[in-house]
Amino acid sequence: MDITRIGMNCRLRVFLLFASFACFMLLLRHTLAVAASQDSDTAAHTRQPVAPVRAVTKEYFGTKVVDPYRYMENLKGFGATTSQV
Repeated sequence: MDITRIGMNCRLRVFLLFASFACFMLLLRHTLAVAASQDSDTAAHTRQPVAPVRAVTKEYFGTKVVDPYRYMENLKGFGATTSQV
């Protein structure tokens, strides 16, 4: 076997190795860029949770006042939790 032919095979293998690595890195970069753009789109379109309305009526000096979010002020009653406050 000729020494130049062995050197060519080695160079070709090294070239193919680097070429395949470069293709892999480009594919990975593209995949990560697409995933990042999808994450930012979903984060921008996510809606905030809506607080439930539970009307509480209280009378002040003969006038009835309805407060739909009064139950949130009382953490021990009306089923409010600390995660809602």
